Amino acid sequence: MFFCQLITEKSPTASYNMNTSNPVKWVLAFLLLISFRSQFTEMVRSYKHFLPTVQHILEPEKLVVSLLTHQGVSQMTANFIAAQATFESGNFNSTIFVENNNPFGMKLAKQRSTTALGSNRGHACYSSLHDAVKDFVLWMEFAGIPKDISNLEDYVILLKQKGYFESCDKHYLKTIREILSRSNGFVA
Repeated sequence: MFFCQLITEKSPTASYNMNTSNPVKWVLAFLLLISFRSQFTEMVRSYKHFLPTVQHILEPEKLVVSLLTHQGVSQMTANFIAAQATFESGNFNSTIFVENNNPFGMKLAKQRSTTALGSNRGHACYSSLHDAVKDFVLWMEFAGIPKDISNLEDYVILLKQKGYFESCDKHYLKTIREILSRSNGFVA
């Protein structure tokens, strides 16, 4: 603020200008510009880091795929899981997803490590979608589900065998298949 006042103070002729006879004003203006430049550069860096998340706000299934592949899950399996999350969360609109950041309908883990903060409405509660995906991968590892399944039917059968869902596996498979066919595969 002090710099701004020095730079813009009125000259004896009552107009706003930089008097070339006062080099202090020029130095202060230069320092101020350098300061703004570094703040601007830092804002751009933050924006670039934040941008991928912003891009996925309208397409959370793509963010799920991206997070899963970063956890070592194959692209094909990540697509299955993203379709599963889409189904379980009611297209990412369910109360459990909105309140708990829980797209999988996961319950709070009691026999394995977890990224959950606690529970709400009988389901695990996460600080972010990222933590929910990490927890799902932890569950996969605990349940012995491979990260590179290439057949949707095999994946759904494994989920059923591990007690992930209770409904008929044919209905679950049909729904996941429909979601995948509408999406043409999610690309992160």
